[in-house]
Amino acid sequence: MQRRYLKGAPSDVLIGEVPENLFALENGMKFKLNLLSNQNSLYFADMKNGRAFVRENARDKRVLNLFSYTCAFSVAAKLGGALSVLNMDMSKGALSVGRANHHLNGIDTKGVSFLPHNILKSFSRIRKDAPYDLIIIDPPTLQKGSFEATKDYEKIIKRLHEMSSEGSMVLACLNAPELESDFLIRLFGELAPEFTFVKRLENVQEFASQEEERSLKNLVFIRSK
Repeated sequence: MQRRYLKGAPSDVLIGEVPENLFALENGMKFKLNLLSNQNSLYFADMKNGRAFVRENARDKRVLNLFSYTCAFSVAAKLGGALSVLNMDMSKGALSVGRANHHLNGIDTKGVSFLPHNILKSFSRIRKDAPYDLIIIDPPTLQKGSFEATKDYEKIIKRLHEMSSEGSMVLACLNAPELESDFLIRLFGELAPEFTFVKRLENVQEFASQEEERSLKNLVFIRSK
């Protein structure tokens, strides 16, 4: 039980013991879990369809995974046949778990990068390996000192033309209940008009919401010129 109503959101084992090497199994992929963490368990189950989409569209692609956290998208991309993946996240600890997730799935990390950088200050490093054919943007809604969706998402979108190849695909994720899909669609239209909105991925049924626009939004865009 995680007591999120208490300071620090402590977790307690109510019955039995927690195994040392615990992992989630999703579509044949394994992801490390820490159920005693006072924050996140290292795995976000609601992004299952997003990972499936990446796996289905990654073959022979150069992939950029922004706000990669524990690199679950990278695992999906490599298992889907991606040529290379650049994972970038501020947390060295999360990236370390990400590397372990690749090993857990028997993935050779040759061609996979794990860079602990502030993305908004690292566009020159991102461009170094550009262009990318598949770009994943999965930021926190609000992370103090790092990212705030309402003002920082646009900083990435306006740089996409520098990072992407013609015909490249972007999976733009947004988990802010107060922001609707049109928030991202409008920003792409204004700041990256070369990208066309294609569709919003369906969410998994286990995370159904009475108000769909307040739930997780995974939007797909394709560069048409």
